[in-house]
Amino acid sequence: MVQSHPTGLSKNNLLKLFEPRPPLEYKPPSEKRKCPHCISDCFLTLFSRALNLLSLGMHLRLFRTCQL
Repeated sequence: MVQSHPTGLSKNNLLKLFEPRPPLEYKPPSEKRKCPHCISDCFLTLFSRALNLLSLGMHLRLFRTCQL
C-alpha cells in the first residue's frame, strides 16, 4: 500500500515543493533621488492656515460664551 500525504500529494511531489530555489540575481542598490523640500513646505503652510482658523474659531466661541 502506497502512503500518501493528507493533501493527496505523493512523497516525490511533496518533496519537490521544498526544493531550494535558484539563487537570486544580485542587483546593486538603486540611486537615492533627492526630492525637493519645497513640496513639504507647501503642505506646512496649509496646516498652519488651518490651525490659525481653528484657533480663531475657538477664540470666537469663547468670546460668544463670555458675552452671554
